[in-house]
Amino acid sequence: MKIIHTLFLAAALPLLAQEGADAIYVQTNAAENAVNLYRHTDDGLRLEDSFKTRGAGTGSGLGSQGAVTLSPDGRYLAFLSSRPGTGKNKGSQIWLLDRRGGEAQQLTDSKARISAFEWAPDSKRMAVLLKDEEEDVKKLSDKDREKPRPIVIDRYSFKRDGAGYISGTKRTRIHILDIETKKFELLTTTDYDESSPVWSPDGARIAFTSNHAADWDRVPSSDIYVTDAKPGSTPLRLTTFKGQDSSPVWSPDGKWIAYTSDSNGTSEVYVRALPDRGGLWKITEGGGDWAMFSPKPGELLFSAHGSLMSVTYTEKAGAFVWEKPKTVIEKLTGRV
Repeated sequence: MKIIHTLFLAAALPLLAQEGADAIYVQTNAAENAVNLYRHTDDGLRLEDSFKTRGAGTGSGLGSQGAVTLSPDGRYLAFLSSRPGTGKNKGSQIWLLDRRGGEAQQLTDSKARISAFEWAPDSKRMAVLLKDEEEDVKKLSDKDREKPRPIVIDRYSFKRDGAGYISGTKRTRIHILDIETKKFELLTTTDYDESSPVWSPDGARIAFTSNHAADWDRVPSSDIYVTDAKPGSTPLRLTTFKGQDSSPVWSPDGKWIAYTSDSNGTSEVYVRALPDRGGLWKITEGGGDWAMFSPKPGELLFSAHGSLMSVTYTEKAGAFVWEKPKTVIEKLTGRV
């Protein structure tokens, strides 16, 4: 079953409903403080479930939380929350809400900071972004951890919105979380921050974004990497542009990765082949972002100048061949 997290307003849902029969569409509606689940039927999209995201306490609702995602098997809603739980560690943890009923259950109890996670296609694993603790912090008692500590600044970039002061040598890396055992395995081991992990459709590989420049905090750049979803694997650098290459997404057959890049000064949508055969295809002209392969075979969706666009594509002699983009929804009014 395909799980699609819609970025645009409900106007986009009827379009997506036409793209695949076996799919659930997850819409986070900020205006209604709700997460709505739509299922495709012969008559269009049907609202299957709705969960309040605020004011729900710690019961069957989600309460105050971060981004909500649905497991590929449709059973669990997962979200980040710093609500009081059963574990001994504070900070945001991953919680699971069984859609069959009951209260949300705490999945992780991590001392390291969890910033994001992504379900594996088998619903048995997650790719989790964890920032390891500094060695001196690991030695502190829980009481001493709460005390203010000196901030040592030794890099050009020392403060970020939402994160505060940046210090120390520990990085945000990708870990594989086994849902059943609740154990983490470190996947990436380089001395750089990683972000935006996305699983290949077969669950064998993970694409992610990282900046491996020597002066990474001075160089506004990032590249797309692909690695086997096994500890000890060596990531393959897929892009080498100067600028921001980000937001990778896999095609349903795992042969292509679409992403956005501002290497020419404007955000554009590109496609590369996997395994990497050196081919690179620039899909948009004059601006484009938010690329997504639809459940409908041979179709790529993206946003351009506030409108939702679509291109049909085929593979010919190993090349990505696409038709002229078509406007699907003109001038979307916002996002949810």
